Amino acid sequence: MTEERTVTEAICRNPDCTIAETGICLEGHEHYEAECPYYEARAGPDALEESSQPSDDVEIEETPGQMRGRRFWAGSELGVKDASVIMRARYTHLIGLVGPTGVGKTCFLNALYLKASSSDAPLNRYRFAGSSSLSGFEERARYARIWEEGRIPEKLSERTILREPRQPGFMHLRLAKAADPRVIYEILLTDLPGEWFETVIDDAASADRLMFLRRADGILFFVDAERLLDPSTRHQEVHRSQMLLGRLQETIGIEISLPFTVLIGKTDALERELVDDTSIPGVEDIRTEAQERGFRPSMMYMASFSRCPTLIPNGYGVEEALDAMLSLRNAIDTAEHLPPKSSDCDRSFVQFRGHAA
Repeated sequence: MTEERTVTEAICRNPDCTIAETGICLEGHEHYEAECPYYEARAGPDALEESSQPSDDVEIEETPGQMRGRRFWAGSELGVKDASVIMRARYTHLIGLVGPTGVGKTCFLNALYLKASSSDAPLNRYRFAGSSSLSGFEERARYARIWEEGRIPEKLSERTILREPRQPGFMHLRLAKAADPRVIYEILLTDLPGEWFETVIDDAASADRLMFLRRADGILFFVDAERLLDPSTRHQEVHRSQMLLGRLQETIGIEISLPFTVLIGKTDALERELVDDTSIPGVEDIRTEAQERGFRPSMMYMASFSRCPTLIPNGYGVEEALDAMLSLRNAIDTAEHLPPKSSDCDRSFVQFRGHAA
């Protein structure tokens, strides 16, 4: 879904139907929109805005005599309008995943989702509580599920291609705090093509479509450890990271006080255990550039999917990176539905030029 499309509120009035989770009509109708007697669609740009409960599995009050139904979300990722609906319902943490093609942004999303929904290797401090982009996560994570023991797949995720190439895409997670399930974190993570960032490095004028990042609650800035470890690509990786930091600060205008983590991905390329004094060439140059730009970067090593899991476990650093993004923002206790403080920035994207260029 994107802002330019007509948004459709789809209601299945069969309370036992699981189409929201599976995409399969319980009645067996292939073209359920036209054939299923329980299906109800209310099209129009204002359809979604009428609800304050934008979950993929939220019950909706119908008129007297009707059965209660469910809203479900279509598409591989959420668009600006969909994201705005979630933001209006309750405080939402928008996390910007920044970096060129191949640095591990989608692998991070996959690892976070798989850990959040895993019983074997779950997140320690959070529990999965829902997602409005469940089909998108499943689509992205399918390669990671096909894994021969002891052998990492050659392809772990699809390269991000947005359904609407000029619109930003978002993945949604709802996580409950493990120690207190009443505390809910609504999280939107960007899933943007790496080409967007490569283009803005070369041409500052292309930054318009990234201006929405000024609304972020935190930035995960991805760097490729494999390229840093290779002397033939190290200088280029450091240089493009420094250039991108400059674009974030000068051109886009990211608030320098935001939680900002430089995430060194693919650190399993070291093929040795990570310890406190682990150092990868070029990392310090990137940290220095970030600091000189006014950011207060934390530096973290990560291995979403490890080639040496006995030394560096799968998902290494993923939860810690999420913690860094949430540490300076308070979760909303769903028992109270507290509104954001008046000092919080506007939750809307509209104020930023280029968000729907």
